Amino acid sequence: MAEKDKSEAEPLLGKSAGIIPLHDIEGFRKISRHMVEQATRQLDIFTYDLDSRVYDKKSFLKAVKELALSTGNVRIRILLQNNERVQKEGHRLVGLARKLPSRMEIRRHNPEYIDHGENFMVVDATGYVRRRQHNQYEGEADFNDRRRAESYRDLFGAIWESSEPDSELRIIGI
Repeated sequence: MAEKDKSEAEPLLGKSAGIIPLHDIEGFRKISRHMVEQATRQLDIFTYDLDSRVYDKKSFLKAVKELALSTGNVRIRILLQNNERVQKEGHRLVGLARKLPSRMEIRRHNPEYIDHGENFMVVDATGYVRRRQHNQYEGEADFNDRRRAESYRDLFGAIWESSEPDSELRIIGI
């Protein structure tokens, strides 16, 4: 019985290695929240439209807020490809970023990357969640693949450096 309980345990950031296949919205929602709950330093999200079905849920927002308010040098960066839906419908993660600008920033990426279909989230340069295409819930996660997580973080960093703050989201009253 103890062996079964161990295999069903939630993955641990920096300890549980192995790819976790993701095939539906619920899987992305659960794994993304669980990974952010374990973050201590950095969260990078590269997203097409800040999918509200994943990123605008109370449990995810709570995890991001706790990370942002934790002690230490925490950095939360979001690269948004298309802000039209966020502008029309609103998004609580954007509201949180507006309240915590020293810890969270949202930028529009350089147009050179507009056709980058893959979306991903990197936590503490250790774990990642990856969606193959922004409009499909197919992908994977790994809580302990530093090499792959750092590769995504490096790509994110290169795009981040060529991007600009999303002034349209700062102005509107979301």
